[in-house]
Amino acid sequence: MRLFSFLLVSLILVFSTVAGYSQSRTGYVTDRLILTFRQGPGPSYPVVKTLESDTRMTLLDEQGGYYKVRLSSGDTGWVEQQFVTFDTPKSQIIQQMKQEHAALKKQFTELSTAHEQLKNKLATMSENTEDLYQVLEKNKRLENENQQLAARVAALENESENLFKTRMIKWFLAGFGVIFIGWILGQTVSGRNRRQSSLLQ
Repeated sequence: MRLFSFLLVSLILVFSTVAGYSQSRTGYVTDRLILTFRQGPGPSYPVVKTLESDTRMTLLDEQGGYYKVRLSSGDTGWVEQQFVTFDTPKSQIIQQMKQEHAALKKQFTELSTAHEQLKNKLATMSENTEDLYQVLEKNKRLENENQQLAARVAALENESENLFKTRMIKWFLAGFGVIFIGWILGQTVSGRNRRQSSLLQ
């Protein structure tokens, strides 16, 4: 019984330790591979060199589960088929994605700058439009005031002309009246003198 309890406690401690360790770290299976580059199509042929993952090669022939390939350096040899893929390597895909991301980021920055410049330009145009509107309104107001002043000046000129004519008529009538009264007085005095002369004779 004691032995069973001891084993149970030990198992619990072991699983607890393993669980805690697995939760504390995150691991990934690596896709790095070292591939042997042989003189012939089989494990009995000498290894010329080793090739790392993503090494580019041109296929020349196929035999017994091996590919005869030519490297970019010009060397020819044999590699196992199961370790050759025709898909684009992940590292190149990641590199392409990084380049595309950098290009998109640059384009976004350029578009953001252009948008900010356009925004400032629109704000300036809006201010200029507001100033132009105020100038046009002021000009319109001045035109109305000018028309009102012109009408008032015309009325004053008309009134002045009428007043001048009225005064001329008054002056003419006054002068004519003075002359007429003088003439009547002259006639009266002349009549009296003639009467006095006739009485004396």
